[in-house]
Amino acid sequence: MAHRFKFVRAGGFDQVQITTGADLMALSELDQKLWVALACPTTGIEFDERTLELLDADKDKRIRAPELLAAVKWLGAVLRDPDVLVEGASELKLSAINEKDNEGELLLKTAKTILKTLGKDTAAALSVEDASKASGAFDKDPFNGDGVLVAAAIEDAKLKTTFADVLTCTATPDKDKSGEAGATEATVVAFFKEVGAHAEWLEQGKTEAIRPLGDATEAAYTAHEAVRAKIADYFARVKVAAYDARALLAVNGEEKTYLELAAKDLDVTAAEVEKLHWRRSWWTRGCRSRRASTPPGARAWPRSRVRLWSRWWARRMPSARPTSPASRPSSRHTRRGGPERRASSWRSWAPHA
Repeated sequence: MAHRFKFVRAGGFDQVQITTGADLMALSELDQKLWVALACPTTGIEFDERTLELLDADKDKRIRAPELLAAVKWLGAVLRDPDVLVEGASELKLSAINEKDNEGELLLKTAKTILKTLGKDTAAALSVEDASKASGAFDKDPFNGDGVLVAAAIEDAKLKTTFADVLTCTATPDKDKSGEAGATEATVVAFFKEVGAHAEWLEQGKTEAIRPLGDATEAAYTAHEAVRAKIADYFARVKVAAYDARALLAVNGEEKTYLELAAKDLDVTAAEVEKLHWRRSWWTRGCRSRRASTPPGARAWPRSRVRLWSRWWARRMPSARPTSPASRPSSRHTRRGGPERRASSWRSWAPHA
């Protein structure tokens, strides 16, 4: 049977009277052509602004008929008797909440939690003032319903350790209402997804193609990394010496450095020794080859001996030591095996100290 509304004539037209809870519950049956207004702002009217904000579901600063009807329907489900809505009381009795409804049961638990937070465990009603005071305190509770899990909400020690790993691996953890760092469901799912990918990567690393030396592969890689820069530096210096033999002394270091080291008590692990080049750079031009070191079985000549033989050869063949580019033999003479070619070949053959 349809609900019977009562009307009163005011301002030259009929207006419906809302005097009972039943009138509110039947508001959806009333033709909206009979409503005085179909929308109103959330500010500037004689009504509690906080209540109006809660009614404004789409947050557009205006309350329309569908939003008001949705709120009335929800109140009718969570309350035992809708008449409490028109009584004008400043508090809501806990016994008036319909705990048989799922949302009503949640509302009752929330009301009891708020009262417990305020130290009113035995209170039978919840007032607007109580709800306002408990708002800040409830935000500090680990189970404040904001969807962010914090460490205080976890009791198991192993889970706490895992949760700490989740926060450590998260670049910017979410913040709980209390301001504490926490994790949302999306954060936890992303963490375990990355953990699975890392575990799969580790399994791939156990194959022979990636670990040719087995368990010793890691140690070998560490040893290689320790000397990689030195080896690369050595071959770079060899290339420089090959480009221009005049750079040979420069790339091998100054004699002054070795003299300074000789005056100290050294150890192979000394910092000064670590700064030296890995090995002396070589480039044997006469043999048409480049060597990284003295050939096996060969004896390196002291620098003094090289200079001595160079001077002897120069005195024996003065033409092998031109003083200026103009006095050098022609390219034709050099190609025929003149003294310049022979002296040059001998000097390039002699091992460098």
